[in-house]
Amino acid sequence: MKKLLLALTVVAILCTAAFAANTYTVTARVVNGSGAIQAELQPVDFTIPAGATGTVTAFYATNPKTGWESKTLGNNIYCVTQGRDWVDGNGNPIYQLPPGTYRFHVGGHPGAYGKLTYTY
Repeated sequence: MKKLLLALTVVAILCTAAFAANTYTVTARVVNGSGAIQAELQPVDFTIPAGATGTVTAFYATNPKTGWESKTLGNNIYCVTQGRDWVDGNGNPIYQLPPGTYRFHVGGHPGAYGKLTYTY
C-alpha cells in the first residue's frame, strides 16, 4: 500500500510539473538618444508558440524623472503577427495572447522602463 501511495504521489508531481505554465518577464526601456533625438524607445519582442495561449499576469512601468509609475496595462503591446495594437474595440488592453509575435513598449524620459510578465 505504501508503494502504491508513493507511486501515485510521484505521478501526481510529474503531471503537475508537465502541465504548469511557464512564466516569463520582458523589460522595455527608454534610453538617451543622440543629436536632436532626446529619447530612444527600446521595445522588446516576445513570442507565444503555436499551440499555446499566453496570459499577461503582471505589468509595471515607471518614469523616474517624473515620479510616475503604474501597474495598469495600457496600449503597451503591439501584435506583430496581426499588425495591430493588442487592444479591444474600446482601446482596453487584451490580456489573452494567442500564438504569435508581440512587441512590448513603454514611453517616457530616458530611464523609464516597463516590465511585462506573462505565462503560457
